[in-house]
Amino acid sequence: MICPIDIVAQFLKLSYANTQAKIETCAILAGIEKDGSLLINTLIIPPQTGKQDMCCMTDDGEIELFEAQIANSVMTLGWIHTHP
Repeated sequence: MICPIDIVAQFLKLSYANTQAKIETCAILAGIEKDGSLLINTLIIPPQTGKQDMCCMTDDGEIELFEAQIANSVMTLGWIHTHP
């Protein structure tokens, strides 16, 4: 599995405000199979709720996740979340 560092940097930038507010943020790492490897090329941060020690996609978030995956022709390869 290949995860470019800019994907992680993008997630940290987008989750910064929540981290400062001590709210956990989660995102889906999505991508494609390429040359026998799994390549993460898409970060999806769905609508969610969170507290200091948890985060959870909303029902709408799950729908948006599937729609984003279909629109970008990617599959879920993993997830990432903060620990504020």
